[in-house]
Amino acid sequence: MKLPVLLFLFLLSSFDLSSQSSKTARIEVLEQSADRVYSLPLENKMLVLVEHLQKKSSNDEPWLIEVFKPNFQKFSAKEILLPPEFVLTDHFLQNDSILWLYFNYPKGKGTVIQFFRLNLLTMQLINTEVIVSKPNVIQKIVFIDNQVFLLGVGLSEMQSKLDAFKLPYDLSFKALDLPQNSRLISLLSNPYLPYIQLLIQITKGEQEGYYLWNYYRSKLETKLIALPQLNSYFLIEGNKHNHSTSGILLLGNYMIGQGKPSSKEMVNTEGFFIAHFQGDSLTNFKAYPLSEFKNIYLAMTGKTATGKSSPLKYQLLLHEKGYSFNDQIVLAAESYTTEYHYESNFDARGYMYQTEVFDGYQTQHCFLASFNENGDLLWNNYMPVSNVRSDYVQQNITAFNDHNENMVMAYYNQGSVTNLEVQSNATEFKRNTNKLEVLAGESIINEQMGQMVHWYDNYFLVSGYQIIYGLNSKKRKVFYFNLVTFD
Repeated sequence: MKLPVLLFLFLLSSFDLSSQSSKTARIEVLEQSADRVYSLPLENKMLVLVEHLQKKSSNDEPWLIEVFKPNFQKFSAKEILLPPEFVLTDHFLQNDSILWLYFNYPKGKGTVIQFFRLNLLTMQLINTEVIVSKPNVIQKIVFIDNQVFLLGVGLSEMQSKLDAFKLPYDLSFKALDLPQNSRLISLLSNPYLPYIQLLIQITKGEQEGYYLWNYYRSKLETKLIALPQLNSYFLIEGNKHNHSTSGILLLGNYMIGQGKPSSKEMVNTEGFFIAHFQGDSLTNFKAYPLSEFKNIYLAMTGKTATGKSSPLKYQLLLHEKGYSFNDQIVLAAESYTTEYHYESNFDARGYMYQTEVFDGYQTQHCFLASFNENGDLLWNNYMPVSNVRSDYVQQNITAFNDHNENMVMAYYNQGSVTNLEVQSNATEFKRNTNKLEVLAGESIINEQMGQMVHWYDNYFLVSGYQIIYGLNSKKRKVFYFNLVTFD
């Protein structure tokens, strides 16, 4: 089997918040070898690339899993075969050395699922395939005490199939059914607790409303705890924060009323909330409409917020985690718009008609909002974003604390990284734009889907698609990965 060509480039760049000096490492995967590449920057400082190879076989399709150490040193690789149309749906890391990969695709009215367990040190691979006849939706995968818990709706049939597999190391799968017509908002519990706790919403039926859903692992039983104080809100999503010493803090976004959109991308955010959970109780809940965030309101409307300001509704993507420093919890979110254009066409009779064409999602701003443990709003700030568009809703801005008094927001676009330092409500920004380099003498002709995500410490992963005019006067189209550090 012909493997994809990888180019390892070690360059000097200028990417520092202060002195503007840092090192950049780069990997390129030629598109002619792999038509899909998933990048998984793991918490153990390893980078895993999962590549769908272009070469087809009569039945299954080849994939390549490559493992890199920090600074992009290649460690090892493993080939796998999967049926056509499979996609990588999720992954999680167990004990810093075991990587679980979850692939699936719809098959008629049922689902085929493939789990792979990869030891990142020995590259030993074990896989499990599950075929279920009824539609099911896995909403969350949790690993606790050598058990893989699959959480979702319609999973009851799956358990008997999972029990049939004899897995090594006393591993086992457990399929847990959530109530019908429920949607998962957040996992609240930590792995050391004797139960799994979720915040869910049941969207219709006699039990419609918000609940804590507890699964007690020793008793193998579940319990629903109603939270009627939330029923006047539609909580879009929430992210757990372990900043509190006496419970769990949940930060998220909401809209008013009992709307039932088919996906969170169709919901307009009206505000942010912070909730404090202690055991089975919701002890504190505060909701702030967007009009109360003065700097955010100014960025969105160009007007100064007053007590009589009209409500705002915007499409927002909440970042997957909050950020903490100086006894503050900082929520980050991105506003975006859905972009279209119209094309004129003629039918067989010569009549003109127009077709709406989807152009993607355009990121507009990144927002930061700071709270204390009591849920009080401390400050808010924003960064305008230029020319960042993607084909699906994804996080395009990264945020981090610079270990001083500042929060930093940064994004990548068309070969350059733009970062902005903000301090509390101050509107005087320190903004830098730095260009990423390729090899000397080469130039980037076109670039798409550029993205920057935090990896570990002060290291960030920049990735996307590029067409490059090379030293040999030939063009190459690549999936690229750059390692960038902010000192």
